[in-house]
Amino acid sequence: MNIRMDSSNNINFSAKLNIRQIKGDKQKWKNVAKLFEQKTADYPNAKFGLVGGPNEKLLMGVLDRNNLYGWLFCIMPVETAEKLFSLPDIAIAEKLKNIFKFLKFKERIIFNAEKFAAQNGFYSSKAPEKIDEKLMELVYKLIEANKTRYLDKDSLFKNSLKFL
Repeated sequence: MNIRMDSSNNINFSAKLNIRQIKGDKQKWKNVAKLFEQKTADYPNAKFGLVGGPNEKLLMGVLDRNNLYGWLFCIMPVETAEKLFSLPDIAIAEKLKNIFKFLKFKERIIFNAEKFAAQNGFYSSKAPEKIDEKLMELVYKLIEANKTRYLDKDSLFKNSLKFL
């Protein structure tokens, strides 16, 4: 079997920023998307989408294979979004990268906790319900503690993003 690779092959080794539903200066957002992809080289094939525009809330989230938002998203209030939009492209890309990385961290922690619980019989009828609740309580405390590492150091994001 011969495999030929040339410059016409487009292989994605970074996260993609989906800007189709973002309003505003399309050229600016294309540049932000390019910068975002450069900053997320360690997340192959992941997708992050934005919905909103000037004078609107901004919805951001990890997209599935069909470009649909799942449970990993957040909402940025209008005032914060306006400040974000006014920043240089490189700063916007950096801030979006931090939100994306936090959401991917959250995903990894929850999936690992669910896997651990399933492997150790937490979800069986023999396990007390309190164990399941305590495990998830600890998981969400861990996620909240790490939110500081990704977002809360940034004055733009501190206490302004709503994660569901």
